[in-house]
Amino acid sequence: MAIALVGSVGTFLATVSNPDTVVLPSTPSADDLIVVACVTDGTSPTLSISGYTQAGTNVAEVVAAPDTNLAVFYKKAAGGEGNPSVTFGSTNGNFALAMLLSGVDTTTALDVAVVPSTLGVANANFTPTGLVTTTDNSWVLSFVANQQDKGCALSGTTQGFSTDSSHGAGGASYVSITGSDGSMGVASKIVTSAGAVTMPTWQTINGTDTGLWAGLSIALRDAAVVGQPTFRRFSNIPFAALGNNPFRR
Repeated sequence: MAIALVGSVGTFLATVSNPDTVVLPSTPSADDLIVVACVTDGTSPTLSISGYTQAGTNVAEVVAAPDTNLAVFYKKAAGGEGNPSVTFGSTNGNFALAMLLSGVDTTTALDVAVVPSTLGVANANFTPTGLVTTTDNSWVLSFVANQQDKGCALSGTTQGFSTDSSHGAGGASYVSITGSDGSMGVASKIVTSAGAVTMPTWQTINGTDTGLWAGLSIALRDAAVVGQPTFRRFSNIPFAALGNNPFRR
């Protein structure tokens, strides 16, 4: 069963509140996997969500202001889960993205250890460090954060990754709010045969603005009985209260 996207794509919680609540896309069913990606550009913040497991470690780039901090958390749903409250550790520009998935092995959700990477020299492009999957049909995700508020996009070197609905990871987007700014990008692909995975190359949306980068390369293990993971929905959170909405048409 191929990954399928249901609902809107890539609408982020953008806030200067700490903590703040991330609204889940829908009510999870038992054994669904909830994934929440968080970015903040405060100085050495503590990103955390009570009751969730952190996938790997925070990626914090503190070479130059504004700092870039990226973290991903996950939780096996018991059904009827409440919306998670994210502690950003900062009241600068914060943003988060909630994802709900079925078909992931929730006993061993991560196929391999999460691989973090950073680029501490301002650059318009960034290729995160790859990983090596151990089981077939893993769903590999590339999460990136950039210091610039111009947005992130895949460059011509996609390595088969996609930010469109065909792979369910949604798009890349950005926020520009009170405090510091930043960008987040998410892309994914199904890796049908276990082995080494080269990650895609990312760029700032216009390919020219430069900034520091942070990345997390993650592989989710396919549930042997259920089949390939099915992406349920992206969180859809309005920006009206924030005043400055980069998504407004």
